[in-house]
Amino acid sequence: MSWKPFSLHFKQVYDGGHRYLDRCGQLMLLAEERLRLMPEDANPSGCKMTLPESGISVALGSSELTVTQEFYADDGTEFINLCQVMADLVHELVEPRHVESNGFASKTHWAIGSSDAALAASLKMGKGLPADLARDVDMPARQENIDCHFAAGSMDLHLQIHPVTFQSVTVQKYNAPPLATAAHRRRLDRLNQRAERVNTSLRQGIMMELDLVEFDPPTSPLEKHFEQLRKKEQTLQARFTLS
Repeated sequence: MSWKPFSLHFKQVYDGGHRYLDRCGQLMLLAEERLRLMPEDANPSGCKMTLPESGISVALGSSELTVTQEFYADDGTEFINLCQVMADLVHELVEPRHVESNGFASKTHWAIGSSDAALAASLKMGKGLPADLARDVDMPARQENIDCHFAAGSMDLHLQIHPVTFQSVTVQKYNAPPLATAAHRRRLDRLNQRAERVNTSLRQGIMMELDLVEFDPPTSPLEKHFEQLRKKEQTLQARFTLS
């Protein structure tokens, strides 16, 4: 067994994005045209779009843009390309005064057969610290959660490792009514492709969560920031292993 991809996340926080209220519809139309994103909802507080075939969800408002991809199968190329196009659209149409932060996050999962085994595995991550503390308090250690922050310059890295149980793994599929239009059927077919991506075999395991945030980021492409996250992810996966 090893660490397996679970999800990727991007969050851009900006100031002065009030033009969202005027240009949301135009931005959504361009996102449909350039990225094949499907609209889900739009109101004054924010809009939501999805690329169901790839498990990607996008949310946009007057203060932030978020992108999430679940159960990704590639090296993150599709995700980072979509993030860049959406960030460019925000810059072009919403024209925020200032980007306060960009953050990329990843979640990877190590599947384990039972909840007791997952708790026991978490104790191995700390390299002996729980056992030392158990002797001090005269009680056996049950589990360990790792939660660390690191900072250098404008970068902040947050690492979390903890046991996880997927108590409810649901798959939602859609059936077209008898008089559905061709466009409606195409939409439902695309939504059903998202359901096919869900890993219904997930039970218990260990989750590693990494969040790399850059404050007052430069206007350079996002790819360099994303590559930094992936390199740190690889380093930490090699450091925290159950093999």
